[in-house]
Amino acid sequence: MDTKHDYVKAPPTPDALSRESTQPEVVPFSQQPNPLERASFLSVLVAQWVYPMISLGSKKILEMEDMWPLCSRDSCQAVEARFRRVYAPDKHHIFGISPVAMAFAVAFREELTVMFTGGMLYVVALGMQSYVAQGLLEFLNNEENIFHISSGYWLMAMMTGSSLVAVLSLNYVFFLSARIGVNLRSLTMSIIYDKALKLSSEARQEYTTGEVLTLMSVDTERVFHFVDHGPWLVMGPLGFAISIMLVGVLFDFYSSIAGALILIVVMTLSVQQGERIAKLQKQLLKVIDERVKVTSEALQGIRVMKFYAWEDSLAQRVDKLRVREVALLRKFHLYQVINTVMLFVTPTYLSGVTLGLYMLIRNDITVVQAFTLIAVVNICRTALNQLPQAIGDYSKAKISFARIDQFLLAIEDIVVVTPAREDQGGDDMEEVVKSTALPDGQQPQGFRLEGVNLEIERGALVMVVGRVGAGKSSLMNAILEEMPQTSGVLEIGGRVAYVSQDTWIRNATLRDNILFEQYYDPERYAQVLEASQLAMDLKALPNGDSTEIGERGINLSGGQKARVAIARAMYRKGTDVLILDDPLSAVDPHVAHAIFDKCIVGMAGDQTRLLVLNSHYDLLPSADHIVVMRDGVVAYQGPYNDVLAQFPQLTMDLVSIGGDGNDELEKVPESSAAVEAEARRSSEDKPKEADAVQETEENERNTSGRLIRAEDRVKGKVSGRVYKSYFDETGFNGIVVMVHMHDDLFRRVLRAPVTRYFDVTPMGQILNRFSNDLDQMDTMLPQEYQLLLQNVSLALGALAVSAFASYWIALTYIPIFGIFLFIGQYFKKTSSEIKRLEGVTRTPVYNLFSETLSGLATIRAFRMEGNFINRWLATRLDLLTVLIIFVVTLYLVATVGSVGSLTSGLSLTYSLMLTSMVQWVMRSVDRTDNAMTSVERLLFFRQIESEVDTGKTVAELLTEEK
Repeated sequence: MDTKHDYVKAPPTPDALSRESTQPEVVPFSQQPNPLERASFLSVLVAQWVYPMISLGSKKILEMEDMWPLCSRDSCQAVEARFRRVYAPDKHHIFGISPVAMAFAVAFREELTVMFTGGMLYVVALGMQSYVAQGLLEFLNNEENIFHISSGYWLMAMMTGSSLVAVLSLNYVFFLSARIGVNLRSLTMSIIYDKALKLSSEARQEYTTGEVLTLMSVDTERVFHFVDHGPWLVMGPLGFAISIMLVGVLFDFYSSIAGALILIVVMTLSVQQGERIAKLQKQLLKVIDERVKVTSEALQGIRVMKFYAWEDSLAQRVDKLRVREVALLRKFHLYQVINTVMLFVTPTYLSGVTLGLYMLIRNDITVVQAFTLIAVVNICRTALNQLPQAIGDYSKAKISFARIDQFLLAIEDIVVVTPAREDQGGDDMEEVVKSTALPDGQQPQGFRLEGVNLEIERGALVMVVGRVGAGKSSLMNAILEEMPQTSGVLEIGGRVAYVSQDTWIRNATLRDNILFEQYYDPERYAQVLEASQLAMDLKALPNGDSTEIGERGINLSGGQKARVAIARAMYRKGTDVLILDDPLSAVDPHVAHAIFDKCIVGMAGDQTRLLVLNSHYDLLPSADHIVVMRDGVVAYQGPYNDVLAQFPQLTMDLVSIGGDGNDELEKVPESSAAVEAEARRSSEDKPKEADAVQETEENERNTSGRLIRAEDRVKGKVSGRVYKSYFDETGFNGIVVMVHMHDDLFRRVLRAPVTRYFDVTPMGQILNRFSNDLDQMDTMLPQEYQLLLQNVSLALGALAVSAFASYWIALTYIPIFGIFLFIGQYFKKTSSEIKRLEGVTRTPVYNLFSETLSGLATIRAFRMEGNFINRWLATRLDLLTVLIIFVVTLYLVATVGSVGSLTSGLSLTYSLMLTSMVQWVMRSVDRTDNAMTSVERLLFFRQIESEVDTGKTVAELLTEEK
């Protein structure tokens, strides 16, 4: 007996079942609900809900599948819906507030109210710290304290409690500001994209692709930073007010008046400086627009540029723009530094003036009063440290909001579309264009269509002919509302499919280009392939219809691109009007006839068809109606025989097909029929597996036949080589790197090989680095380094002074600092990877945006337009600063009488400065590290392969080959 055929697997033992049951399948975060959706208030307050991702990031390199999905209220659709309900673009608001900003503020009024309430609580808690500090200092000096509490431990508990309230409320405020800021950034990107789809041809001449891309990348980032740092614009002045009030209550009315005058003068000067920054920002963004525009044009025409060897001249043109940009950036950073220094020294002046005036009036001041005043003034210090950046962000966001508002008010296309009706007869008109004057642009000397009177019967085949430049394509654009209309009436009956003269191909698979967001119907798809003569091409392509098509169809011939565009129009279901702007000129005569017979006359036989011809005039006899264009005017229109009588020269252009062409033509339908039969067989034999097959095909098409490579992403912490490269370029001068690094990297990109780099790298990826990443390096990174040095010096000074009371306090710093470093490193692994993922995920957005603008006419014709992690770190670091305050106050209370009053006052008041200070140090380190990822992405351009320049002429190279 052959036992191998009688083998039966033994049932699993209970132990095995137990082991299997205790090993649940690991579900990635991307497939789990966002824990923020169900997190308790306490979990959000201490940022505990985000711990699982922090923990995962410490163990592995994070990928997109490790990112939780957005909360439903944070989705772009939900945010935009809230915004649209209150947005009034034409409404003028008080103080000239941006309509976009006002609508967003109204839509998110609840979140903003909670955020600013938390900010007020933070400032009040800081004021309470100062008040308790006076009582504690009085207790340490054996005086009756203002609270009349005999136990110093109760005062210690009050001090620790007020510090705890301050740090928790501050971190909750900035959790909300980050969340609201991200919502605003996604909203502005969405409404800019939506508006770009609706721009009229007149408005599109005003806004180039580069300018709109700058709006989407740079301006949206700046409104995000404004909201992220915006709470300081409220907490700063409120902190000043509470400080002045406490000075008046605890000291003297005249001292508080003097302090108030100083703060008013400083704030006035700071606001004026902010206005100067705003003016510079407006000029700066104009230069950035121009530079991105030139860069975009160069990348789009890279083949022509290299053919004429224009790399150096183009680089010099961009260099001149960059020099203007850097000059403005130099002024911008100078004004920013002046503002920072002025606000940084204000607490010192405030203390000096207040103390001096108090002593002048009272002729005496106690140690308790002196250190209480220092504690009160320190309320202002944190706000004053952060206020310059907040004012700078406000100045930049003000200009960005104005630019977005202006863009949203641009003229839109309005097309009157009347639905097709089944019960209408053949006499009904499909389009009516009467007495129209349609200029191409605003300028009087632009091309115009004059006196176009055109009526087309439903289901008719209309051919438009004329010499080059006669206005044939302009007529098609006018019907599609892609030209500004000055008079007349345009009516389009039903849905439109459009094939443009300049074929638009997406960076997607061949099948996705044909489907164009429609559901896959195997039978119809096979019919379309047959009719559009694409079956033979599928065999030639490496992965058939799963082959990825590069940007602008770089791996397809002109004829193949035309046939793909025709197939897209044919596959579109429910089309009533088919507009074809000379697609047959790109194909051979026999293919043109096959497409005409099977597509235009065959599949689209019941549609109203407008076909522009620059060749293949032998097809004219098949037309129901012919329109002859001449210099923007309909020279004649009518049936074929009447047109031929008026224009006998058309007979000179008639071309007939014969001979080998017919033999070759016969082979194409045969192969197409085989494809159709195979598709039909597949759909009939396996109906139950259709969905599974389609899903499998989708997955396979995502991994096979790829032409465009995924964006390179460095993993792990930011390498020391990145910092070395940055400082080697700058010599600690951020302005220098702005010039050197950009010029070097841009030239390296221009010298990259076309086939091995430009054909496989999306243009949006390159533009993302020369817009958003470059802006991060130019504006954010110098500010982050400045804040880092400032916060580090303040924190170290406060820690050193706090330890004056005893070396025992200094010894407690050792374990606390160890915890600081551990938490910082634990967090940084996650933070850096998320920042990199953010940069990588922006690229597809910019790719889609650039691709959309280039194919806007086609999209509209088809009607297809249609930072929480940081708070985890901050909360934990702030809780450790509360621990330091607790240690200092505990030691002073426990050793009351053994530490001098001067030393006690110094230790206590400067330990209070640590509230949020250490957090801002670590935050500055983290933000600087994250900003360096932009430098890291830019430096990747140095790894691009460069073309070899032999320095020889073409004639010399040809001679060598012989």
